[in-house]
Amino acid sequence: MPSFYVDDIDIEVSEFWDSCSEREKQKLLELLRNDGIVIMEDETENLSPRELEFFDKLEKLKTCYYQLSNDEIRVIESIVRKYI
Repeated sequence: MPSFYVDDIDIEVSEFWDSCSEREKQKLLELLRNDGIVIMEDETENLSPRELEFFDKLEKLKTCYYQLSNDEIRVIESIVRKYI
C-alpha cells in the first residue's frame, strides 16, 4: 500500500488510489467486494431481475440507517443472524 509519513495529513481518496499499484488496487477491490460494498457488473449478469431488485432494496436500506427504529434494527439483525 502507499506510504504516507506525515502526521495529521489529509489525503484525498483519489490521491490514495492513484498512489496504489495495480496489485494494491486489485486487493482493495477484492476487500470491497468481500464486504459487499462493491458488486461487479459481471457478477450481476447472472442474477435474476428479482435478485437485482432485492440487492437494490438492500442498498437503499443502508442509506436509511438513522431513520430506522430500534425495533426495525432488531428485526434486520435477527434476519442476518438466522443466515450467518
